[in-house]
Amino acid sequence: MATLSKTESGSRQVSAEEIPILALVLNARPNRILIGVLSTDSDTLILSDHVASRPVDRMWSWAEGKFPLTASEYTGDSGRS
Repeated sequence: MATLSKTESGSRQVSAEEIPILALVLNARPNRILIGVLSTDSDTLILSDHVASRPVDRMWSWAEGKFPLTASEYTGDSGRS
């Protein structure tokens, strides 16, 4: 449980290989671990430094494969993540 506490507090990062394991242990979808839960759909989420902040409901739709992110949704000069 110490590892999970460190992960929750942000003092330990989770690798891509650990996400499905955490999902199984916590009985959660991998998307829930990656995106998390915010209080309302009007809240915004910063997915990374290269993707502009977007409403949570839009990011959930993207994570569920309902549509791709467009180049205009990326930040920086290159237009790529």
